[in-house]
Amino acid sequence: MAGTREWSVTKSPKVAQLTGVESSGDAAYATGRRGVLLERAGPSQWTAVFTTGPVGEGRSVLDASTTDDGERVWFCGENGTLGYYEPATDSVETHFSPYDLDTTFRSVSAKGAAGEETVHVADDNGEIVRGEMDGPELTVRSVAIPGDGTALTEVVDNDREVFACDAAGTFYHTTVDQQAWKRRTLSDTPVRAVSFNDANVYEIAEDGTVFEEVSLFGEGSRNPRSIDSGVESPTEIDTDDRRTIAVVGDGGQLRVSENGGNFRHADIEAEATLYGAEVMDDGTIIAVGDDGTIVEGCPN
Repeated sequence: MAGTREWSVTKSPKVAQLTGVESSGDAAYATGRRGVLLERAGPSQWTAVFTTGPVGEGRSVLDASTTDDGERVWFCGENGTLGYYEPATDSVETHFSPYDLDTTFRSVSAKGAAGEETVHVADDNGEIVRGEMDGPELTVRSVAIPGDGTALTEVVDNDREVFACDAAGTFYHTTVDQQAWKRRTLSDTPVRAVSFNDANVYEIAEDGTVFEEVSLFGEGSRNPRSIDSGVESPTEIDTDDRRTIAVVGDGGQLRVSENGGNFRHADIEAEATLYGAEVMDDGTIIAVGDDGTIVEGCPN
């Protein structure tokens, strides 16, 4: 068993393919196909914020990101879906099709406090929209194409740099002003996801290789360390400041690395493909996937 956690498997209140999971403090949220957004009330306790999309059209919701204060949960998805949920007021606001883009947004990253956050959202056309909030209003500041238009699989912002990856195996990074994007081919296969903690950036390629970036933007050209996660067809990676890394993938695979150690198999009773992974502040690991499957590993 990976780490000292008690693993449990439960089902979403809405049976659908769950695509991502995000947390802030002791709160967590999961997104899903056909317009699902869930909120975690406690261990293995999930309620639905909405189940047919933010305005009832059934548009799939593919990713989520919380503001730094946890007061807003941004979500994105099909046909230009973009908006946020405010748990304190149980309200949903939408900002569909920023810059008139009706593409599928695969990834969203919010940084800053609610009402003044910066939001990055990446789409299937290789575009990254950068918007800034002033209260409830979203202003698009730029639309960047860091590569050649290949579909982007993830974008993340750590308040110093913006990182992105695409289906061609390319990793991109830039300073927050996005004056220039640097790019590097990491793999012959797609780079599926990016995560970061205070020290390092991590990427996961389709062949299961984890790339650990000990040198961030502007610090030279050291090659990243390659680590075999042991996960075939991985879909997501997440890490925290204690260097706990979780990788999920096909067939219910979930492997965890603690404090820079080798990846170890989590003994869970789930066969569904897992698409989202999150390491919460308290060390709980959450993974979500097909058929409304939710896996939780709570520290003992």
